[in-house]
Amino acid sequence: MGPLGNIPLVIISVLLSVTAIIDACSNGGCKQLLEECSSTADCAAGLLCGSCPTRFDNERCIRSTFTNQFKLLHYIDHQKL
Repeated sequence: MGPLGNIPLVIISVLLSVTAIIDACSNGGCKQLLEECSSTADCAAGLLCGSCPTRFDNERCIRSTFTNQFKLLHYIDHQKL
């Protein structure tokens, strides 16, 4: 079997892994912001598992993207209307 013969096996493995992660999150298995984690796969979408030695003893789920607080406030103002 050549190198291209393994491609279907790799694709199936990736799909099964993604399905397992999605199932874990849909059942409430994904950790939320600042909850303890052991890997990024434990965290919900948009979060990654990281550490901040000055603040936490263990790794926690943290944001992986910047949130513009001014856009968030603008969004909240429109929700009040």
